[in-house]
Amino acid sequence: MGGKDRPEEQPSQSRRRELIENARRQVEKVQGEESSLVEGFPVGNECGACQDERENGSSVLPPSDSFAGYKILKEIHRGAQGVVYQAVQESTKRKVAIKVMKEGPFASRADRARFDREVKLLGQLDHPNIVTIFGTGEASNCQYFVMDYISGQPLDVYMAGDAYSVEEILTLFFKICSAVESAHLRGIIHRDLKPGNIRVNPKGEPYILDFGLAKSSNDTDTSAATLTGRFLGTPAWASPEQAQGISCNVDIRSDVYSLGVILYQMLTGKFPYKVTGSTQEVFDRIKKSEPLRPRDIHEKIDDEVETIVLKCLQKEPERRYQSAGELARDIKRYLVGDPIEAKRDSLAYLFRKQLLKYKPQAAIAACFLLVIMVSLVVSLWLLSEAKQAEASERQQRQQAEDYARELRLANSRIEAEHRALMENHGIAFKLFDDVAAFFEEGSLSENPDLDSGLRHMLGRNCRRTGRLENAYKYLLAAWEIRCKHFGTESEVALNSANELGRVYLAQGEYRYPEAERLFSDTLNNCRRVLSMENTITLDCMHNLALLYKRQAKYEEAKELYEQVLAIRSDSIGDEHEDTLNTMNNLAALYAQMGKLEEAASMHERVLETRRRVLKENHRYTLNSMSSLGGVYTTLGRYEEARKLLEEAIAGARLTLPEGHGNTAVYLKYYGRLLLKTGEYEKAEKALVESYTIMAGKYGEEDRCTFKVADLLAELYGKTNRPEKAARYDRSISDSSEQGDTEIPD
Repeated sequence: MGGKDRPEEQPSQSRRRELIENARRQVEKVQGEESSLVEGFPVGNECGACQDERENGSSVLPPSDSFAGYKILKEIHRGAQGVVYQAVQESTKRKVAIKVMKEGPFASRADRARFDREVKLLGQLDHPNIVTIFGTGEASNCQYFVMDYISGQPLDVYMAGDAYSVEEILTLFFKICSAVESAHLRGIIHRDLKPGNIRVNPKGEPYILDFGLAKSSNDTDTSAATLTGRFLGTPAWASPEQAQGISCNVDIRSDVYSLGVILYQMLTGKFPYKVTGSTQEVFDRIKKSEPLRPRDIHEKIDDEVETIVLKCLQKEPERRYQSAGELARDIKRYLVGDPIEAKRDSLAYLFRKQLLKYKPQAAIAACFLLVIMVSLVVSLWLLSEAKQAEASERQQRQQAEDYARELRLANSRIEAEHRALMENHGIAFKLFDDVAAFFEEGSLSENPDLDSGLRHMLGRNCRRTGRLENAYKYLLAAWEIRCKHFGTESEVALNSANELGRVYLAQGEYRYPEAERLFSDTLNNCRRVLSMENTITLDCMHNLALLYKRQAKYEEAKELYEQVLAIRSDSIGDEHEDTLNTMNNLAALYAQMGKLEEAASMHERVLETRRRVLKENHRYTLNSMSSLGGVYTTLGRYEEARKLLEEAIAGARLTLPEGHGNTAVYLKYYGRLLLKTGEYEKAEKALVESYTIMAGKYGEEDRCTFKVADLLAELYGKTNRPEKAARYDRSISDSSEQGDTEIPD
């Protein structure tokens, strides 16, 4: 190698230019971020398709006809990735925003890839609070896309414009979380959530903007900006894992952290920690500094709201809310007065929340318990006078222990609301009747919220315990009160309409037309004013699918069930009782459509989960046993069917009221099994009992009663009793032969 050293290879002129330009952009970005931060909201932070228009007119606009079909009006934002212009679509005359890649034909391959990814991700999103993209193109070698123009203000400017209550802030923030959750459900991580990327229109509706740094969880992005050690986002709102520069650790929980910083600012007007100084100093505080407690800054923030905020700001992702949807649901629980999940580990907290939310019910329960206590004290005193001291002491001790157990059971029932009260039907009915006296006296007429709330609760419990006439009376009144005082499209009115439809459904075939009209109208309103993930929307879709199944509209029912199942599986998991309920009814539909193997497989999965999650004699578990037994019978697996059906009937006699509709269904399936195995005497006993319950509950002309009657007619025909066979012959096809498993959960 002797002699002179070889000269180092020099980068090409184009490569040097690219390196210098990249360095310049990085410096401008850091300087811009550091200069814009103060101790509250950022100053002059612009973002996306809808920032306040620049008024100085200093920007040089492209020719007004640069983009075919659009007329350029003004520049409204210039960022690191692109330039956004306000324009008018010439064909419709509506205002739009056009985002153009900033470097145009000189953009790097990585910049083009990010621009294309933003177009692709925005095209996947369909949510009323996310800006919509509706066109792309290329002009003069410059890529661009067209999106909605949203008038209004950035979130930070909007929040600075007036004083808002905690409830108003949380209501607005709930909509923001719901929009982010829509992106999360599609595997899209925003990675740059901040007030400047959230626009609030004059009606107070927020919109999520600027997905230029977003990525899909399925992407394998290898651009330089996403490699380990490189930061992507805005420092002040970045999560600890973003501050570390480890891109593989950034997921939807990183967006949850950014939402937590935004909520902290909305509530307090400050950041959780100091964000001035160099970028590295800010990153060090994000990774190590604990946030100031919100209640130390704003006295109106209570313990629950502070718990929600601080859970979002946990340094470890696994300790945060695991999605924006979980965060949104806890916000909703707080707004309606329910216990938040972040504090579920405190029994005292849960009991206090239930008492605050259900003061009238708690007062009635307390009076009821007081009567028991007074009666017990008097009884004990009489016993102490009548018997010897030793025997009396023994009896008192035993009775006190029994009473303590009853008190513990009563407390758990109060916490579990109506579900637990159903387990003791006598107490439940007595309590319903006592509360009904308030309505007769008109004591609650001046408080429509409380009045309709109690009627709704009583109606729902009466439906679940089989008192359908009372359920109809209470729920119809609740619906009418809520429509009058809160509007037909209010969430509470839609909830009561949905429950009233369930009563129509339970009352039998003659009310199916009313049920269909009510469910259809309610679902249309839910889709218009609520999100698709809203519990009321999903319940209404589920109930309409159940009605379609009973009306033999199988394809319509299947489409609705599968939509509900997909949303519930994604949002609340496969083991939640609402998801299992949908799976159970979809399996029943498969059976009625003749897809018996699919039905059996799905019923087995539901039964296994319910046995593990719920108690053995829970009515949902019993429903699964009977449903699977019915399918096994049709498949000829008689011994397996017998074991399940006998277990279901025994559990029903133990836990359900006498003459319950579910017991009648279990007996019908059992009678059909015995009919197939030639055990005619046992079959007759089971089917007669089933028919008696069905006819008394729904009437002899109802289709459910018809099915049992047809089985009896078949039985009497096989045992040579033509007169009895003629009495029950309804001459309709028995859908049970196709595996009918109609048991509404």
